[in-house]
Amino acid sequence: MTSNPPLDENELQRHPHDLESQTERLDARASWQRSARSLSTHLGSTSASIKSNLTNAFSLRSRAPPRSKNRARVLHQPGELSVEIGNPDWPRTHRLEEEDRRDPTKVSRAFAVAAAGRPLRSEIVQIASQYYINVLTARCRAAWSTIIRPVLRSEACSATEPSQDDMCRIFELFLTMVLLLKDSEDLSLSDLVDAVDNKGLLRFTDEQRSHAAQLVFSAFGWIRDYFKEVILSYCLLFGQHTWSYGSYSIYGSQWQLPTDFGPDPLLEILCGQYGDNEGLGEILDEIDAVIPVDSFSMAKEFTYLSSRLLIIQNTAQCHQPTGIGPLWHDNRDTYKWWTLWAVIIIGVLALLLGAIQTLLQACQLYYTVRPK
Repeated sequence: MTSNPPLDENELQRHPHDLESQTERLDARASWQRSARSLSTHLGSTSASIKSNLTNAFSLRSRAPPRSKNRARVLHQPGELSVEIGNPDWPRTHRLEEEDRRDPTKVSRAFAVAAAGRPLRSEIVQIASQYYINVLTARCRAAWSTIIRPVLRSEACSATEPSQDDMCRIFELFLTMVLLLKDSEDLSLSDLVDAVDNKGLLRFTDEQRSHAAQLVFSAFGWIRDYFKEVILSYCLLFGQHTWSYGSYSIYGSQWQLPTDFGPDPLLEILCGQYGDNEGLGEILDEIDAVIPVDSFSMAKEFTYLSSRLLIIQNTAQCHQPTGIGPLWHDNRDTYKWWTLWAVIIIGVLALLLGAIQTLLQACQLYYTVRPK
């Protein structure tokens, strides 16, 4: 498995959040609640769980015996981070020990587990989660001075870069928001600000409350946008061509891994049907997104997953078909495809006509010089 390419913080800074636009949206309670309900509905099934369904294709998942659904689980080492399951669908209680709250690795992993809705066992899911954590870390560093530092409870309020303790508090803020959004579908921005403040993660006066709300709203956007891109990336890869979603319909059953929670219900909608199906349309309406088609800017449409999608694109472009069958199906470049087959058809016809002409000339010569 190749390692992820390093994140370019300058690239992330080219697309900063429009703070003025965000401030105008703070009072849009209905829009906020709609987005919160959408994230709460799809948070678990569109994160690492949807990626885990394809793990079998890469043969990276270790075969393990089935586990009981209703039992406590311990991740890492006993006592470090526990995830108790009272509901057979998703983990409901995440608890960080006091000493773990000062370890960025453990806090960020707790956030990844909460976002995924299950322990991160397979290698490919762990890699995907770490990639997301790295992207969030880069975004937090880029927004440190303008958005985060003024209201985050920090020992070094004038520092130009967040410290290790600061990153722990930031990811604990993410963790708190994810758990609240999963537990309740009727949350306002003010509710999230109060919940994060009660955890002792922020420090602000009444005059700075709007700035704190801006931080929480930005953090919500970073979480929401990632899961939106996960959905759009699957639509882009599988839902744009008949052969793509047809292949999923044929091989999809082989990708449904045996898990404690069953197969992901969104996979059939995202990968097994054409991109304009009714079920997908309802999902896209909920997350306020459209599937990019034709030519589009990868860095603009996929700010999180652009580097990974470019790897897939470059790999596909470097692949050269061998044999008549692959050549027939390789229509990545329509102009080259028609040119190639026009040359082949004309060449075959020319050879065939040449062979017929040669045969006729041979017959003519034979009957001309044949002795009487």
